[in-house]
Amino acid sequence: MFAPYALMNWFMMLTSKPYTMAFSNIPGLLKPITYGGKKSVKMSIYFIPSGHTGMALSCISYVDYFKITLTVDDTIMKDPEVLLNFIEKNIRSCYVTDPGTNSSTGPLL
Repeated sequence: MFAPYALMNWFMMLTSKPYTMAFSNIPGLLKPITYGGKKSVKMSIYFIPSGHTGMALSCISYVDYFKITLTVDDTIMKDPEVLLNFIEKNIRSCYVTDPGTNSSTGPLL
């Protein structure tokens, strides 16, 4: 899009006013991508919060792993690791190991 910076900035600030957090959950590939005979191991996604949006949480699954990324303005949250640990703990609780069979109910993070 080719527009003057002032117009783009005005639009970004106007449209982001009702939001303080952005969330994205992207389902990834089930099979790894191969480049020159070598399999890709991981995939990443990041997006930068703009305007009034001070926090962005993104999740991506890829083959057999799941990644969580948190980008946050330090005026909103001084220690984002606390939120990430809380999210991870709750996701892991969905995949607890059954002590009777010694098997898990799903893949771990």
